[in-house]
Amino acid sequence: SSHPVLEAVKLSNNSFGTTQGALHANDGDDVMVLGMIKPARTLRTHKNRDDKPSADMAALVLDDLTGTVEAVVFPRTYKAYMQYIVEETIVVVEGKWSVRGDRSSIQVSAIYPLEQALERYTKGLEVSLERAAIDVKEVDRLYSIVNQNAGGMPLRLKVNNRDYALDIPLPDKFGVKPTDEFFNQMKQYYGSGCCRVLADDRYADKYVFEQLYTDTEVMEFEFEEA
Repeated sequence: SSHPVLEAVKLSNNSFGTTQGALHANDGDDVMVLGMIKPARTLRTHKNRDDKPSADMAALVLDDLTGTVEAVVFPRTYKAYMQYIVEETIVVVEGKWSVRGDRSSIQVSAIYPLEQALERYTKGLEVSLERAAIDVKEVDRLYSIVNQNAGGMPLRLKVNNRDYALDIPLPDKFGVKPTDEFFNQMKQYYGSGCCRVLADDRYADKYVFEQLYTDTEVMEFEFEEA
């Protein structure tokens, strides 16, 4: 199957930054990167002159197939997000870009699994149904899927047919949790192209996988299992 980072990039519709974008940032810039945690080391701080006790922190590498960046998670942030620092998992890391001599890294302020990041940092999810007409049973089924996966990601519904495209108003609080289960259910009933994440341009960078990931052959490339 496709590499999990590639699947996450396709699913998120390039909603987040890349390691290449971070590497082109200036010292102190805000950055947000989607990637897989590769090496992750837990470190222990030393007591300082203020006699603060030692505490755990972490150093990790993020890999998104365009490159890698280092990320440093200081004790306060580590305590809040340590449950998400797991090697070989996909996360979205937010923080400040730090350049110190010939070393550069993200000073992390938050780490979220992809599911939570999609809820927090995108404009929502558009569901497009290719239908000549939509009946009550189909609406009930859609409502049932959404209610089973209720969450904070706003939902937009569009019905397309040969003659028109119709936006169907939904209640303001009608949102979903973008889990694998939700996307699998939607794919089963409405096809693989029915869901599109609505990216927020504030969080995506200019290095949005254009050269690597929009090429059809690359998109279809299958990575060999190790």
